[in-house]
Amino acid sequence: MVDLFKVVGERRILAVVEVPPDKLDQLSFDLPIMQEMGGTVDLEVSPLQPYAAFAADLRGLAGLGPLDPPSPAPTGKGNGGGELFWVDCELSQEGLSQAAFFELWAAQAEATLQSAADGWVEHVWKVAGQHRVVSVVRVRDAGDLDRRLFNLPAAKSSLGPNLNFTVKALRRYEAFAADVQERLEEEEA
Repeated sequence: MVDLFKVVGERRILAVVEVPPDKLDQLSFDLPIMQEMGGTVDLEVSPLQPYAAFAADLRGLAGLGPLDPPSPAPTGKGNGGGELFWVDCELSQEGLSQAAFFELWAAQAEATLQSAADGWVEHVWKVAGQHRVVSVVRVRDAGDLDRRLFNLPAAKSSLGPNLNFTVKALRRYEAFAADVQERLEEEEA
């Protein structure tokens, strides 16, 4: 398991796992929640590719040279505090040639990898078979997230009108589970 999150305000858990499809089926059948509530639990599965691998492939598709590794974050620039968000970005090629689309996306891919190196993007993946990127980010607050998204190179380029962001506030699942356990203990007392 890579990470587990609770979507704030929704009855939804996001899990990112690295397992083959047949093992994912077996894992989902063995989950206690599936055994207890199987018919009322919906699973959505999206195949994900690590973004760095996709970015390298994209540079090749765009006819650009090899990907330069991002610069390490300056010391003391970590993001231990702040709020977590799931950012789902769908990109559209509308009005762009495939070559122009790939070139613009390749420039954004480098900025995305730099954001991960800087520490505010904790995880980032490309959804296989779709023009879609999903990430977990940690920022000061929703306003900080807006500023960062508006300042992305893609948002400032001709790709900007073709970006569609869906954002969800997250909590670490462990913190949510601790809150649920505390409530159960209070009811028993």
